[in-house]
Amino acid sequence: MDTNEIMLTAREGRADELRAELRSRALRSLYYFSKVVLNYNQLQESFHLPLCQHIQETQSIKKRGYLAPRGHFKSTIIAKSYPLWRLCGGGIPESGLNYTDERTDPRNLRFLIVSENKDVAAKALKDFRWNIEHNTMLRWLFPEIIPPNIKDTKWTDTECLLPRTRSFDESTIRTLGVDQGGTGFHYDVIIYDDIVGLKAAENPPLMEDAITWFKAAAGLLDNQETGEELIAGTRWLDGKNDLYGYIMEEMPFFKHSDERPVGFTFYIKSCWVDEAKTIPVFPEKYSKQALAEILHREKPYLFSCQYENNPIPKEGTEWGSLELKSFNVGPDGEGRSCILQPSDGSATVNINSLCRLSFWDPSSGGKGAKCENAQVSVGMSSDHRIFVFNSWSKNCGYAEAAERWHVLNDKFVFWKTGYEKVGAQKEIESLILNRRIYGGACPYCGAGGPGTKRHRRVIPIGVVPPGGKDKEQRIKLFLDSALREGRVYFGPGTEKLKRQLLAFPYGGMVDELDAFAYAVNEVRPATGEEELMEEQEHITQIAMRSQRTFTEQNYGGYV
Repeated sequence: MDTNEIMLTAREGRADELRAELRSRALRSLYYFSKVVLNYNQLQESFHLPLCQHIQETQSIKKRGYLAPRGHFKSTIIAKSYPLWRLCGGGIPESGLNYTDERTDPRNLRFLIVSENKDVAAKALKDFRWNIEHNTMLRWLFPEIIPPNIKDTKWTDTECLLPRTRSFDESTIRTLGVDQGGTGFHYDVIIYDDIVGLKAAENPPLMEDAITWFKAAAGLLDNQETGEELIAGTRWLDGKNDLYGYIMEEMPFFKHSDERPVGFTFYIKSCWVDEAKTIPVFPEKYSKQALAEILHREKPYLFSCQYENNPIPKEGTEWGSLELKSFNVGPDGEGRSCILQPSDGSATVNINSLCRLSFWDPSSGGKGAKCENAQVSVGMSSDHRIFVFNSWSKNCGYAEAAERWHVLNDKFVFWKTGYEKVGAQKEIESLILNRRIYGGACPYCGAGGPGTKRHRRVIPIGVVPPGGKDKEQRIKLFLDSALREGRVYFGPGTEKLKRQLLAFPYGGMVDELDAFAYAVNEVRPATGEEELMEEQEHITQIAMRSQRTFTEQNYGGYV
């Protein structure tokens, strides 16, 4: 039935037939429900219809994120329209919609809407209440969700109770700020609506608190298998420095072997249609001229976050303007993958001819850790070019990181393995020494067991940070000349390190960058295999002269 047919039906007085058609359209289309039934008439088919369709078509994926520019009505659709649409029966085939079966009655769904604070979250309920009380179209098409008397139902600034056929501790819809606790209640759908903003962007501890809150929020779902989580947001910072970047990197979408989806899939839209940035996606509200004025006012970094959802390195970063060089790995004459091919066309080099070094910046890890174990492996050629062929970081214990250090050493045979020797981190030497003393098969991977080779010996060389230099000063001191001279090349798998480098000093964690800085400072040019072997043997002899205690003060006790 097209628009003309609807008007004809209305003129002929066939109200029941008209109601059935409009009701059916609303249940089949979140976009139609939002624009026609709820009268959000500024929504535009070019931008908002695909967004609504994606939400509908991916309902089987229970964890979804939607990043769209500020002011582009993402919250209108996700935090205001979507809950009402679902409660009316949207997303359920009409043949299966049954308001009398309490097991499938959509009115029994429980929604939690989370925002930056309780006041922002409560704004969504104002729209809900107005629609329930005054939206004639909604009340006519879906009387099943309308309370007979709104004064007789529960309706506060933070929650509302609509008609349903089951009894729960939770209301139909509840709102919450990330600054509040929410334990003790459970929901079928959680909507995170702009849960971080300017305050969190300018205050790293607040952003960390939001990330910590989000990690625990899954416990608010009633059923982990069927519970639904939707994110509506806008980027505020680059990399993992804001909540959405953290989720994308730490909780990526994938499918288990049983095809069960895990993690968050993201639908990300810029304010531009084209890469040339000439065509706005929502010109009815944000014309090209309007976006140009916003860019002039906000400057490129904030604009790239809030309107393009593709953050660039922040203004004032130390090396954000540098074009980082890279290299690929190709085969040698015998088919072994060991030839490093620089992106700038400079001479290739065999990795075996590099002076190779690995540096470990230790962190004991743990649930509340603010830093990670980081290991970066580099090699320097005889012409002083530095090749970064491995970087890694993880919030884990020393034992796991030590095992990875051994595996890397088996593969690359480092001339030197250094680590930052500060405080309790000195137990690294004890940990490595114990692995050598006890011998036998490796307890982690079985190396040294029947039919396998033992790990190569790792000699940890502690490096004490230069006195009077904090981490930021040290990183700049150790890296600046090599980077600005264009002597550094990054290999595949070093993206996280490059992000930390480009965001410095405004990024969050810099553990890989710190390990990299140490490695660059400690590595030396390759001047001949014999000289390197002699120097490595000298380092080994020094390292084997282990002291009786593992404290710098050497006070008391034997090992």
